[in-house]
Amino acid sequence: MTLKDDLTRVLFVGLLVVLTGCSNTEVSGQTDMAIEAGVSEVSSNAITAISFYVQLASNGQLVSPEASSFENMVTRFNEAHPEIRVSLEQSVTQRPSILEATRRYDCFVHYQDELKSRHANDLLSLSPLFEAESSVFQEDHASIHLADYRLEGELYGLPAVSRPTLMAYNADLLAQRGLELPSMDWTFEDFLELSLAAASLDDADRSYGIAHGDDLLFTNGRNVGWVRMSTYPPSAYFDGPQTQVHLNWLKLMQDQGVLLNYHSDNYKYVQQEITNGRVAFWEVLAGDPSLYYFDPEQELPFEVGVVPMPLVPDPERTATRNFLDRGYFISRHSEAPQACWEWIRFLSGQPDVFIGLPVRRSVQESQAWQALYGDGTAQAYLQAFAQRQPEHNLAPVIWPLNELRAQAIEDALNGGDVAQILADAQEKADIYLACIGDLYIPELADQVVEQRVQVCAEQINVSFGVDLVAQLVFQEYAKAGT
Repeated sequence: MTLKDDLTRVLFVGLLVVLTGCSNTEVSGQTDMAIEAGVSEVSSNAITAISFYVQLASNGQLVSPEASSFENMVTRFNEAHPEIRVSLEQSVTQRPSILEATRRYDCFVHYQDELKSRHANDLLSLSPLFEAESSVFQEDHASIHLADYRLEGELYGLPAVSRPTLMAYNADLLAQRGLELPSMDWTFEDFLELSLAAASLDDADRSYGIAHGDDLLFTNGRNVGWVRMSTYPPSAYFDGPQTQVHLNWLKLMQDQGVLLNYHSDNYKYVQQEITNGRVAFWEVLAGDPSLYYFDPEQELPFEVGVVPMPLVPDPERTATRNFLDRGYFISRHSEAPQACWEWIRFLSGQPDVFIGLPVRRSVQESQAWQALYGDGTAQAYLQAFAQRQPEHNLAPVIWPLNELRAQAIEDALNGGDVAQILADAQEKADIYLACIGDLYIPELADQVVEQRVQVCAEQINVSFGVDLVAQLVFQEYAKAGT
């Protein structure tokens, strides 16, 4: 299940964000460029033209690895459907929001986690279109994934692609230490055992167990309770004995060379240690042949494999929260929703539109898709996808507490006093939760919740944090466009 041979089959990936809309009106000062491909020779009166948005450009250049794929799809679709002309639109600056996209384009692709109830007035409900399809098409989409795109029971997006987080490993380093490779169903205890055995503090033979920038793997793997979400409002237990023991344990793991904690200030060092073969494990997103740190144009210097994140003791927890799901959407303001649906339906059945894991079962099971990555890697993607858990309904309220947790861990690993760090974090958590008060999410519009959370977060000087891995991928993507 190594990637050395498989990675040459796929292109380098950045943090891609895709959207669209239905008119050419400029929003937020953004300008567009249209890429028309394969337009058939048909009278203009017989053609239904639709604008489709997917961000493939940076600084006006088509640098996305998905650009050639989408251009090819437009050509194929237009030739097969001469009555429809798809125009691939591009914003050359900042990507539009879902709301902006609905007012500029007919149909588009966007991240699932940005879909909010306030968008229902501008997005077309896809329920009638979806339900008019055959049972084969409907059953090709798992209900758990369709649920992510529903608002008040109505389907507003069609799942397109998912990029679950996986664990990459240095097979050569593990073999050098006399260790077996991780299995597809390995556990957190298996991971700890391998990481401890792979680490070495010997200057002549230095190596780390894992390069890691998010404590979620260790928090859920060790079943640490920072926040209780079983009741409302949630409760924070930052300064409890369990969290103190956990932070001291993390410091011990760092001191023993098991944990190489990465952050924005040491990315280059982490990259150097991984590419030089001195790290056993690190996290990656499905479909990224660069594995975050390597040059995808060059052969890997050692054997690398991927497996799903290790299973943690609590079946309702996972070792990661990153999936980067994207879906197809149609603007309610479009004059050609049926043409958009035909185009989206066509895209949903293709194995090579996006980098990552297609959501339709038949495409996942196809030889065409699995051949893109190789049997072992494809199986790891599928199993990681199957392990996902639905997002907790209190997630919008919890993110400032996650920021407090992350900051406390970073301060502790930088040598701070654990007890004082946790006491300070608890004080801030109490202030935040007191501000949130009796805010009951199920009965409020998401925009009201977001505004309240933002106001309360500002009271403790917490701003919305972007996942470090996502930041690093975006930096590489942006760099490619310069």
